[in-house]
Amino acid sequence: MTDYYSPSKNLLATITRSLYNLVMKLPLIQKLEIIPTQVEEIQAIFKKNGVASCPTLLLFTNLNGHKLSVAFEMCQKAFQNLELNPRFPYPTYIVHEAETKQSFFPEIQSQNNLPKHFIKKIKRVKKREQSLLDKVITLSDRIKNHKIHEDLEYLKSKSQQNRELSNLCAEKSFYLELLEKMNSTNPEEV
Repeated sequence: MTDYYSPSKNLLATITRSLYNLVMKLPLIQKLEIIPTQVEEIQAIFKKNGVASCPTLLLFTNLNGHKLSVAFEMCQKAFQNLELNPRFPYPTYIVHEAETKQSFFPEIQSQNNLPKHFIKKIKRVKKREQSLLDKVITLSDRIKNHKIHEDLEYLKSKSQQNRELSNLCAEKSFYLELLEKMNSTNPEEV
């Protein structure tokens, strides 16, 4: 008896590979070398590579001083125009050895300082891992739809208020201790 349908190994490998590409990729770091020309070109590079959909490492080779600060400003404008946040849902790191005055992007000194959980060998995802990755997709979409800038401003204001409250509580406890010491001592000693 002959089989009417017997797929070849190449066809089976192609189908398996295409199914594997349908599932979400692991959030592994991608490296982009940025050569600043115009903000629109940088925006196109960011869109093409899906910068906010996975952790990204922006490399600025052969740039120093003023050119580097201009490149940082152009990348910042591109992020703002695309309404992306460099920290959520996945971080976008900048590698540069010298300290810079920008605070928009998280900075690292070298590629060796990248978080280790973004650097993994690519292997097939198990079923349970895939279900967790599907949840990550949903949550990252929610983060993208949320106005993160407003939340960060809210958190900054609340943290400032909490610092003030902490200072007032420390001052209150100091005065309470002082009153307690004054009340516990003999009136003749004061």
